[in-house]
This record gives sequence, structure tokens and C-alpha cells, in this order.
Amino acid sequence: MAKLMRLFSILAFVVAKSIVGTQPAEDCNIDFQGLVKECQQYVMPPDDPKTSPSAGCCDEVKKADIPCMCSKVNTVIEKMVSMEKVVFVTRECGVPVKAGFQCGSYI
Repeated sequence: MAKLMRLFSILAFVVAKSIVGTQPAEDCNIDFQGLVKECQQYVMPPDDPKTSPSAGCCDEVKKADIPCMCSKVNTVIEKMVSMEKVVFVTRECGVPVKAGFQCGSYI
């Protein structure tokens, strides 16, 4: 199962990079690989239930520019990563998310 999740995260990274044209984090000044490594299990796949993130994930989330990352999300990425879970994890990590915040198509 761990190998499958790793493969899925690599695929998501490659797809995101090819869609955005560069690593999505480059424009947002984010350690994208660290974020994926620590948080992938909490935001994908979209159909799994929400679970509270680890301290390591929260450390990465607190360093990330979530609004910038969310502005780069498109429908292909949304099929792999749950934007609702992204917002849930962000809030669980103590990072404020205002009502009406948009991440991809999720508001």
C-alpha cells in the first residue's frame, strides 16, 4: 500500500508539473517535495475519509503559501487531490482559512 501511495504521489507531482509548466511550488516559494512527502496521505485520494495531519505535515503546511498553491489547482489535480481535505488539513494545522476561501473549484 505504501508503494502504491508513493507511486500515486509521484504521478500527481509529474502531472501537476506538466500542467502548470513548472513545479507548482516555484511560483509560490514552497518546498513542494516536503509538502507532498509529509501531507500526501491526508489530502489524497479524494474518496478516503479525512484524518488529522501529523506534526510533520503541519510543519510543512505552516511554511507553505496555501493561497498561492490553491491558485494553481486545475481540474486534473482536483481528480487526484481533495481540495476539501487541503482546507481541512490547513485548518487542523492551525493556519486560518477564511470563509469563502477558494482552492481550485472548492470554496
